[in-house]
Amino acid sequence: MPGQAVYGIWLAYGSSCRGDIAGKVAAEAVKKQDVSREALWDYDVGWKRGLGGAILASFDAIRIMCQSVPNDELDFLLAKGGSSDQNR
Repeated sequence: MPGQAVYGIWLAYGSSCRGDIAGKVAAEAVKKQDVSREALWDYDVGWKRGLGGAILASFDAIRIMCQSVPNDELDFLLAKGGSSDQNR
């Protein structure tokens, strides 16, 4: 199936691509002769549903938190093992 080589990219880094869904949505949009943003929005909905909304929400919460914390505070947290298995 076209697009399988680009199945997904780690979402915590803010990027993802589902070639299988993108191909289906794009083909349907071309078939209907409507390649507007609205017609292609099913791609965004499809890959999010495919990964589970709760998982995506947790990644997004972590991303937002990391972007709002000053670099020196984030560096301190990571240096103290804030992301290590020792804190479980």
